Amino acid sequence: MPNNIIGHNYPKVDGTPKITGQALYTGDLKLPGQLYVKILRSPYAHANIKRIDKSEAEKMAGVICVVSHEDVGDYMHGSGTNIPSHIHDSRIFDSKVRFVGDGVAAVVAIDEETALRALSKINVEYEPLPAVFDPVEATAEGAPRIHENAANNICKEYLVEDGSVQKGLEESDIVLEETYHTSTPQHTPIETFACLAYPDSNDRVAIISPCQSPFGMRLQVARALGIPVCKVVAKHTGHIGGAFGGRQEPYQKETLCAFLALKTGRPVSLRFTREEEFSCAVVRHATTIKMKMGAKKDGTLTFMDVQIFADTGAYASDGPAIAAAMTNDIRALYRIPNQRVNTKCIYTNKPIAGAFRGYGNPQVNFALESMLDKLSEKLDIDPLDIRRKNLVRVGDPNKLGGGIPLSSCGIQECINIGAEKVNWDSRKKKRNPSSVVKKGLGMACAVHLSGTGGSKRKPENTAVFIKANEDGSINVITGFTDMGQGTTTSFAQIAAETIGLPYDAVKITTAVDTDISPFDRGTYASRGTFVIGNAVKVASEKIKASFLEHAGKILGKNPKELSIINGKIYLDKEKEALMTLAELVQYYENSMDDTKVFLEAVNYMPECNSPSFAAQFAEVEVDTETGKVNLNRLVAVHDVGRAINPMLLEGQLEGAIVQGIGYGLTERLVFSPDGRVLNSNFADYKVLRSVDIPKIEVYKVETNDIHGPYGAKSIAESGLVCTAAAIRNAVVDAIGVEINEIPITPEVILKALGKL
Repeated sequence: MPNNIIGHNYPKVDGTPKITGQALYTGDLKLPGQLYVKILRSPYAHANIKRIDKSEAEKMAGVICVVSHEDVGDYMHGSGTNIPSHIHDSRIFDSKVRFVGDGVAAVVAIDEETALRALSKINVEYEPLPAVFDPVEATAEGAPRIHENAANNICKEYLVEDGSVQKGLEESDIVLEETYHTSTPQHTPIETFACLAYPDSNDRVAIISPCQSPFGMRLQVARALGIPVCKVVAKHTGHIGGAFGGRQEPYQKETLCAFLALKTGRPVSLRFTREEEFSCAVVRHATTIKMKMGAKKDGTLTFMDVQIFADTGAYASDGPAIAAAMTNDIRALYRIPNQRVNTKCIYTNKPIAGAFRGYGNPQVNFALESMLDKLSEKLDIDPLDIRRKNLVRVGDPNKLGGGIPLSSCGIQECINIGAEKVNWDSRKKKRNPSSVVKKGLGMACAVHLSGTGGSKRKPENTAVFIKANEDGSINVITGFTDMGQGTTTSFAQIAAETIGLPYDAVKITTAVDTDISPFDRGTYASRGTFVIGNAVKVASEKIKASFLEHAGKILGKNPKELSIINGKIYLDKEKEALMTLAELVQYYENSMDDTKVFLEAVNYMPECNSPSFAAQFAEVEVDTETGKVNLNRLVAVHDVGRAINPMLLEGQLEGAIVQGIGYGLTERLVFSPDGRVLNSNFADYKVLRSVDIPKIEVYKVETNDIHGPYGAKSIAESGLVCTAAAIRNAVVDAIGVEINEIPITPEVILKALGKL
């Protein structure tokens, strides 16, 4: 009987240590002689630093050293993923500050309390400069220039044209034009940023942090310090208390800790407060999106003309890559023959915007799906039908992956299942025009990639080691960082299924150490299952082939006639096992004539990035007197390729959907006129509580993509891409008034109704 592990539920491999409190996170680590770092932050959104006097702080008992831009070098950091084309524009400390909370200096002391007190003893003379906080205003002539080499504060600009917008305009029976606005939410991970760096006995520096790309971090630190890469070790405890893209930012903080560890010769620890996490860590890009769209009377889309202004904050981080992703995402879901998309990634004097689950897709999806609903209303066409008519299909170019034809696409089935679950055809009956509380039903569609595209678009390589143990069990070692999504559990299932082992005979190593772990680019772009999962499958196939080849030698059998089931080797059509893997491994380890260690190393680069698709449906009630929106039900139907572990898949989608609900209804950073974050705590920043979460129903469509491991596609981000748009469309269905911004707070509702 063949193994039957794929498609079944297995508990997370790291679940037990987490729920029992045994899991160690970076902030839990303590080393002998450990010192503590605190950072002095700018009170100004834009200013030159004229003078820093550190002498009073340096005299304090317990203070080891104080450093500023004068001490830490001039290396410019770029994105945490280390793609060569990314912009390098941020130092550890600079003589110019560009947002409230920008780092100015650091104190190293024997404890955090002493370091905090010493910050107040640093005397800084600033020269305040004019600041700009709106991305559209930042591009205007005469706006304050934030970086000298960025004219009109444009960090990066893209212009993509397909067909002729003018031709599409002439063919249109209807043309609509709208401007949409999305906000600046924060990742709000449970674990605030932490880093521990220490010099080791080999004249090297080791760095432990919850980063998403340990190899990228190692390279940036080595370059910044001017030392060989082999002199830097990036490590990972194996556990991250949430990241969602927020640990993919430029690694100045790790560089600072490494610099201070080498300077003091002692372990150095930095840990953010919750206020710092809100005010100084990366956020999602706020956007202003100007969209013009045309269609024929039957709903056939004719053209789309889009301008996207993405607020990347004070430094580029992943902004240029996110702007590129926005440019592709908005073009990837529908067949629109004539398109023009102009995306500007723009500097402002706000906190750095970087990678955040969805990577720009939720912003453009909100605009696109809102516009489609308005178009369907004007044409008197069912919102489902206008989508069904124009959605991409198998064989169409995948605009998220270099134009390779789509090998799977279950979006039509997603719509059909969702419509049935919410009884879409009775939508109009749910309205109650005379009631203060109005009901609405809305939906939206989404597409999201599985990795960045592989050999046809961007570097996507990874490596995997796999080795056999004397009892026939297997160790799989990757450089991939599991941030809590459970990907490593899926890796274990893939390896067990491929080789023919029980699930518990596979051990996945999750604690990355760049000295011994194989290379991986990092945890981002929903690449875990699709890219690393495929690499694990290839490595498993190689070691299985080696098992069968060497078993054939011992048994005098053709390897092609042998199979492995539950760790035992069988001859085809025979019921009795010929030997176990344990016996095979031990035989060759102890053989004097034909020794063999079962170990394989695989370097893997995917050919494409088969995207997942989704349709989500939202049922809401809107109180037209208070403006409060109650989301009563959210139905999500996702084309997942194939579910490796249905339970973990459902958990991933539910978590993403909850983030999408917050994005659509409550979450945003609020800024003062001078650029200060006003809601830098959980009392004022409205993260959803468990009691706020509606009934969420997740359904899967399995299209078995030929490029994915066992047909799987990645889904870690797709769950939140269209949630806000689905909620928005339900709200508009309820109140009959256009809403063009998120989050949809009571104030937004009351303004739309003319009551504020």
